[in-house]
Amino acid sequence: MNRLTVAWRNVTRNRRRSLITGGIVAFGFVSFALAGGFMAQSFDGLRLSAIRSGLGHVQFADARAFEKSEGTTLEFGIRRADAALAVLRADRDAEVVMPRLEFYGLVSTGGTSIPFGGTGVDPQAEARGSDIPKTVQDGQWLQADARAVVIGRGLAKLLNARVGDDLTLLVTTPDGTLNAVDATVGGIADILIRELSERYLALPLPLAQELLAAPDTVSRFSLILHDGADESAACSINRYGCCISASSVSWAPCWW
Repeated sequence: MNRLTVAWRNVTRNRRRSLITGGIVAFGFVSFALAGGFMAQSFDGLRLSAIRSGLGHVQFADARAFEKSEGTTLEFGIRRADAALAVLRADRDAEVVMPRLEFYGLVSTGGTSIPFGGTGVDPQAEARGSDIPKTVQDGQWLQADARAVVIGRGLAKLLNARVGDDLTLLVTTPDGTLNAVDATVGGIADILIRELSERYLALPLPLAQELLAAPDTVSRFSLILHDGADESAACSINRYGCCISASSVSWAPCWW
């Protein structure tokens, strides 16, 4: 009589006990599997949410921008942005390349002036690679050829502004002079973080470059990669160094 026969007889000797024991084991396995799947899905959802919030899989910028804040407007800006954009868009792993021009200024309407954090974006690229356009509940998302902006609902309340109202944006340009442009409120975004909602202002990249008197300049590029792409390989300076070595930019470590 071999061991398997002995084991089988022991199992069938008390079927009720064996069924209860087997049920407990099965229930425990299913519980752990469901809990593990839920946690994995939650973390994956958080990861995707962060990527689609505008961070992207990879960010391309002047290395100093990841270490400290700018002392002057566009101190770490990327010049010859169109050339760098063409290189990044041609990469086999890049699905969407989102150029961004980040700055601070004052927005005014009537007699009220409020500081804001502005982001100049490519409206079409953002619509493809970011979930930010989905937060616009009043009005519509940006149009590349329009002089309209999207503001957070908190900022709209502080300014007492609605869709269609006129605004004046005032900033300090890279050479230290003041510049202003007029724009209209094209949309109002529902942003969950109050502090961000009270300062958020997005505008088309051409209008941002006009406001800052900084043509062909951006702060950084955020890349959305194709599914299955290797983020570490996408960060490699060897893939782009020969193409953009004339500019003062370099790859920073991957976010993911």
